[in-house]
Amino acid sequence: MSFSIGLCYTTVMEIKSSKKITLLSLLEELSPDSSKNTLRGWLEKGRVTVDGKRAKFAKQTVEGGQLVKVGDKKKFLHRGLKIVYEDEHIVVVDKPAGLLTVATDKETDLTVHAILKRRFNNRPVYPVHRLDRETSGLLVFAYTEKAREDLKGQLFRRTMGREYRALVHGDPGKGVWKDYLWENIRLYIEISNPKAGKLAITHYQVLQKRGDRSLVKFKLETGRKHQIRVQAANAGYPLVGDNKYGNAEDGRLFLHAAHLKLQHPASGKSMSWNSPVYW
Repeated sequence: MSFSIGLCYTTVMEIKSSKKITLLSLLEELSPDSSKNTLRGWLEKGRVTVDGKRAKFAKQTVEGGQLVKVGDKKKFLHRGLKIVYEDEHIVVVDKPAGLLTVATDKETDLTVHAILKRRFNNRPVYPVHRLDRETSGLLVFAYTEKAREDLKGQLFRRTMGREYRALVHGDPGKGVWKDYLWENIRLYIEISNPKAGKLAITHYQVLQKRGDRSLVKFKLETGRKHQIRVQAANAGYPLVGDNKYGNAEDGRLFLHAAHLKLQHPASGKSMSWNSPVYW
């Protein structure tokens, strides 16, 4: 058994199983002072992994030699912003809808970037990618220039995995959208041609039908501004709550960055995180 403490100041525990055993029993060995309800709570909150994969069930069988880890508690920073992973190189956060990623001409203080910088008295924090104000979900920031350049390279090479969940009007089924996107002088993204626009590639698959709406999984190959929103609307399946590219509606935009996968810029280790959808 080993313990390590990172910048979050919360303990990470891990244990390698020496025999075939249920996950709950192994967690009891790992933390004998914790109640079974507490251990089950770790599972429900997604804190437990077996060989790097999230574990969901207390009765799951763990084989000898498999590694079980209990991850950090999520830390709330401001207005629902949560840290889901942090070390000296990177920080992964779960952003609520309504919060900007980085500063604009109209807003400089109430952004994810500014909140992270204030947390360590303006230590360097480098944005890697962005989410729209109305979009919730997972974002990664770098704490060093070297880490930022490495992560930017992963984005450029399209090796960083990003999946979204969205509620759309209609039933798009399953397929791939390939369009060229261009931003006009009104900051509105339009479908264009190869000479004027930049290629946007989005894979989509309906996960669940909800009347005349669908819950859809979107996987990005490229990361253009408003990519999912524009392509979905252009195909005839606008996102619910998208007042800019879809229908005029009340309520929030139903778009969530649910999965993020990358190679750690220092260790090279493959890492991934999930953020559940609650709508």
